[in-house]
Amino acid sequence: MRKLLSLLSIWLVVAITIVNAQPRNWFGDITTSDNALFENATMQLRGSVAATNPMQAQITKSNAKFLFTTSPNVYNPKWVGSTTNYSRTVNNRLTGAYAAFYFTSGDWDHDMEVPVVQGRYYTFISGQIEDDNNDIAILETSYFPNKVESVQQDPFIVSADEAVEVTVELTGFLNMNEYGWLEYSTDEWVTSDMIELSHLSGSFYTATIPGTPDQTDVQYRIRTTIEAGFDVADVDYLTLRLDDNYGNYYSYVSGYVVECGSQAGVVTSEPAFPLPDGPVTIYFNAAMGNGGLVNYPGDVYIHTGVITSESTNSSDWKYVKTEWGENTPETLMDSIDDNLYELQISSIVDYFGIPEGEEVLKVAMVFRSDEPISGDNYYEGKNADGSDIFVDVYALELN
Repeated sequence: MRKLLSLLSIWLVVAITIVNAQPRNWFGDITTSDNALFENATMQLRGSVAATNPMQAQITKSNAKFLFTTSPNVYNPKWVGSTTNYSRTVNNRLTGAYAAFYFTSGDWDHDMEVPVVQGRYYTFISGQIEDDNNDIAILETSYFPNKVESVQQDPFIVSADEAVEVTVELTGFLNMNEYGWLEYSTDEWVTSDMIELSHLSGSFYTATIPGTPDQTDVQYRIRTTIEAGFDVADVDYLTLRLDDNYGNYYSYVSGYVVECGSQAGVVTSEPAFPLPDGPVTIYFNAAMGNGGLVNYPGDVYIHTGVITSESTNSSDWKYVKTEWGENTPETLMDSIDDNLYELQISSIVDYFGIPEGEEVLKVAMVFRSDEPISGDNYYEGKNADGSDIFVDVYALELN
């Protein structure tokens, strides 16, 4: 048994090494004030490539140095230039003789070099081949590339042959030579189509996915690029930002029918007429309402309070359970089916800590993602019109 465990341990170490033997770390000298000290930058996986966040050059230099490694302080393997071929250019997919060369031993390795301009931003991209050379790209911009803040689709429950309008919020206006795209696929990314985003207002942009036949599974993602006209095969190497919903893609099924038993509304309760001192289970259907949490891959939390006889209006929530964005076990929704969640409350009065003599009228709620999109902005589940959700609470006499 001990020998078997030892062999298993060795196999696991080898397996982990193989899985991680890809260029996932950038190591270079453009971010230090004198361009003399190398620093690490983690690369985010984007399907077939990995990319750094944009980095600002601190000094103008004709030969800023860089290479790729699997992780910080690990230099075997690494992806480099050679002693006779190490200069690289910006804003192109670099392949063949201009790729990053796979190196494990010898004395022919040389850091790659690229000219940089003080104040400009650089995004480094590499292919993800484990044991061979990798195509790369170095994207240079005079601006800090926009991030995607939110993605909303309308409608969220899509009929067969119905077009879908997708609204994308960016951190700001698209810059000159910065282009936004919606890319969608109906065959699990064997092929895809690109639709350029159109400016809606402010930092909001939109694109419309054409209607598709009944039961078509449509997946889509948002990207920004440095070029408008490009070969689709090169797009991953020309992409500044990519939002693919944490690798799960945004998606819908044309002609999809929600089947959640009796839980057909955005929120329903069991019992249907909850009492202040009695138990209640709240069901949240993320596929209904504004659809802000449909197919969300993480945990979902309820932000909740009550409307009581002391409230001045429907916005005057009392005894709110948590601060906005605070995750607690008491407010964690239990996932019981695709896009269907529940929260069991043994007593409304006890759960919210409502004092005796104060009448409970409604339970008020909004559902949100466990992690913010940015700042205090979260994916939210609300009514279709964006309003808060309420469950009526009934006086004891009704029972």
